[in-house]
Amino acid sequence: MISLPLNSEVLRQRGATNKSSSFVLLSAAYQADRTRMSNRTCLPEAGIFSTFVYYIGFSSGLNVFQMPRRTQSPNVSHIMTILRFLTLLLISALSLCSCSRRIQCAKVPGTVNVDNSYSIRATELTVREYLEFIASNNYDTKLYPDSILLLTLPFKILIDDLSKQGNFKYFKSHKQTTGVWLQFKKQGSKNETRRIKSIMFMPITAISYDQAKQYCRWLENKFNTMTQRFSVCNVSITLPTPDTYKNLIKNQDSICVSSCVDNCRYNFNFNGINCDNKSITGNELTTNKLVRCDRFKPDSYGIYNLQGNAAEMTSIENVSMGGSYQHSAKQSFNDIQITYKKPEIWLGFRFIVTKNR
Repeated sequence: MISLPLNSEVLRQRGATNKSSSFVLLSAAYQADRTRMSNRTCLPEAGIFSTFVYYIGFSSGLNVFQMPRRTQSPNVSHIMTILRFLTLLLISALSLCSCSRRIQCAKVPGTVNVDNSYSIRATELTVREYLEFIASNNYDTKLYPDSILLLTLPFKILIDDLSKQGNFKYFKSHKQTTGVWLQFKKQGSKNETRRIKSIMFMPITAISYDQAKQYCRWLENKFNTMTQRFSVCNVSITLPTPDTYKNLIKNQDSICVSSCVDNCRYNFNFNGINCDNKSITGNELTTNKLVRCDRFKPDSYGIYNLQGNAAEMTSIENVSMGGSYQHSAKQSFNDIQITYKKPEIWLGFRFIVTKNR
């Protein structure tokens, strides 16, 4: 619902009279425009309102120059009618142009801008987000991770909990118009709460290329539905191309050159790390294990774990890049492609967002 800035109280406070009504109308329309633009919105109702009031204001102003009707010739009357019509067209066009320039499109949550052409997911996709995808699609069993691989993964307990389709141990389910939101439930002890939270923020793995693409299509439809009033904000969400990884991966050394106490002086999670981690996830051995998606330092764009942790599917089926906790540090470099033929416990994904032109 839009609060219109023009009302009798406003007019009375401004001392509006019949002689100055056109100027008050123009001022009200201008303020309506300023309000919607300062709020970084461009609602059609507000645009229609301000355009209408602009027109009435200008039309009233034209009456100042208009002769009394009894002495007015037909030609003058036609000219005034044409002027009013042209004024309405001009104001409508200016309002629409002003609106299109000022729309601030919302950003897909969890992404960072790389340049004006696209943004990318800051972390690998998390277990919790993938579970929300399953729940939002009526718990379709075709979307679940590979059941055999799950036996070796810590997030199996969350998948098993989700399969109940209600009365969850670890979640509270909230239905929304665009899907299901899963809220984490605190557990009996702080250590258990911390452990489950860490699992929820691990990268989702053991899923197929088709499942990853289905997630991208679902998220794209969800976001575009939320912004459907503004077609200029529609986006495409896809898996990154190999060239995207080649441009973004900086081939950093696996060893930190600065103080990295929490991560045992390593830049990323690869096969070879052997240390007790005392950071947010608590004391745990990080050798040959997935860790939280936000572990280790991000790059200059704010992107986490482009190298290591979980290898990432590209837009080309059976081709991944970035290496994983099961691969050597060298295999995370931007000139290395790691092939796969099926879901793997070390294989996840992230996505890129491009604006539709």
